[in-house]
Amino acid sequence: MANQPTIGIVSTQDSGNEAEAIRQTLEYFGYRTLLFAIGRPDHFVQVLNGQDIPFILDFLVLSVHGDDGRFVMPKLHSSVYGEEEIRNDFGVREVARYADFSPGLGIVNTGCSLGRPEMGKIFVDRGASFYIGAKDDVEGNSALLFVHRFFYELKQNGRTVFDAFVLAREVDEETSLFTLYQTARADRSDQ
Repeated sequence: MANQPTIGIVSTQDSGNEAEAIRQTLEYFGYRTLLFAIGRPDHFVQVLNGQDIPFILDFLVLSVHGDDGRFVMPKLHSSVYGEEEIRNDFGVREVARYADFSPGLGIVNTGCSLGRPEMGKIFVDRGASFYIGAKDDVEGNSALLFVHRFFYELKQNGRTVFDAFVLAREVDEETSLFTLYQTARADRSDQ
């Protein structure tokens, strides 16, 4: 990890102030952050395939809504969608189609039910060194606390990804919904 790791924070239009709360806290911890606002499905595609991201990211935080294992996408008027733009929410099939992550990128997702095995597997298969998401509907404050605790443990206490995950997950019943998926080549001791 670099001295000042860079974290991209992806925010959908209906995730409230969660992304801003994450950004403020992570910057206070000493991380460099970049905020990506998702206003349409094509913006999410650009994040998934790394288009228009001006820095090499160490981590990506997805501050989004999930519903039944799918990323909830902004709904636009039919006249606003691009000709090829997806008009529904993103599930495993859409992530598999568009995702292409740079090696070493770790991803933490705050959205409900986006930590199910099929979603975790596809993120790791598409290049993420690890993917963390909640396997069921998680309360918003708990998701925020999980992210803060996870990145605090990485930065402040020099914990490995696995150890930081375990500590963040142990806060309460809601934070225990988060699940970690890692590549076979991701070693706990070098994260």
